[in-house]
Amino acid sequence: MIPDKRKTNWALILGILLGIAGLAVILLFGFPKEITQVKNKLLPRRPATSEAKETIRVKLYFGSRTTKGLAIEEQEIARLPNQVDQVREIIIRLLAGPQGLNLVSAIPAATSLMGLYIDQGGCAYLDFSAHISRNHPGGCYAELQTIYSVVNTLTANFDFIKKVKFLVNGAEIDTLAGHIDTRYAFSTN
Repeated sequence: MIPDKRKTNWALILGILLGIAGLAVILLFGFPKEITQVKNKLLPRRPATSEAKETIRVKLYFGSRTTKGLAIEEQEIARLPNQVDQVREIIIRLLAGPQGLNLVSAIPAATSLMGLYIDQGGCAYLDFSAHISRNHPGGCYAELQTIYSVVNTLTANFDFIKKVKFLVNGAEIDTLAGHIDTRYAFSTN
């Protein structure tokens, strides 16, 4: 019995599509595991601020109590010799919240930075504790403020950072609190 040519072509096309889909899944979902495995090697121990002699002025983005959107607060921080340490220091300052009375942190309380990796393409992968999602008030506007508080802070202070990808407990997340798709990296707005 000779196989039907249409069925054979259909099976071949289906097999190719399934192979491409499988490869896409491996590339998309296998990548964060690699980041998690190497992140501790990429983060040298941060020197104490007292060891640094110079300071730099940085722009941090916080929510505003008086206007809609984010507002910039400039703060002095220690200049650190390693760029990854400098990025980490700025995120730690952002997590600590604003010094000004008319500003509010857009990042939920108790959130901490667990890891950080910057690839050669200028994408910063930030691994936050689960508090960033668990303690989030939710809503599109609040999620966008959280996302762009981080993204704008990093892209405003570092020319080599072009995008920011959010991870929680070492894994990709679909959303912070149910509204904004966080499966992709964000660039400045």
